[in-house]
Amino acid sequence: MKIILDNVYAFYEEKNDEIEDFLRIKHPQRMYIEAYKNGTWDGYVRFVKKTPKGFYYFPSGFIFAFSDFFSKFEIVDKRKKKEVILKDYNLQGIQLRDYQIFSIEEALRKERGILNLATNSGKTEVSIAISKALSNLRVLYILHRQHLLFQTVKRFKDRIDEKIGYIGAGKKEGLDNRIVIASIQTFYSLI
Repeated sequence: MKIILDNVYAFYEEKNDEIEDFLRIKHPQRMYIEAYKNGTWDGYVRFVKKTPKGFYYFPSGFIFAFSDFFSKFEIVDKRKKKEVILKDYNLQGIQLRDYQIFSIEEALRKERGILNLATNSGKTEVSIAISKALSNLRVLYILHRQHLLFQTVKRFKDRIDEKIGYIGAGKKEGLDNRIVIASIQTFYSLI
């Protein structure tokens, strides 16, 4: 069977119970959900969906997370990669530490990642440096707490010579700028 790998989703044409069974999990709180209690839902969260045109799809990251499982399928890579022009990532006003430089260079080399650094280790500065280095790409920096919005905007402005946009706390500015900072609460309220 052939799976088409795109940037965000992987697609296939024919129903495949093996993939659908593999890409589902029992909801941990199912016993408290009315649909499960009354028998109209089996308690599974399914990651495979079906398009109106009849294709099946799931998040493409599963192919890499479970490469052993997906090795039995023919994977056709149709991902489109945008050309990245890397720029110097040094920041104004601070000297980056060795572990910060390592984190920046690893994220840029692997083109993704999670900054798993300790409290007060300078994760924001690492993020700013990565944003600066990706000089031709737009950046959306999402915060999990709204009260950090303006503090983070100021830190971006202090560290790089670039206009920074933001949206959150009932305010917005510079949404067409290359770098925009937003709070997750703002996105939730837009839904």
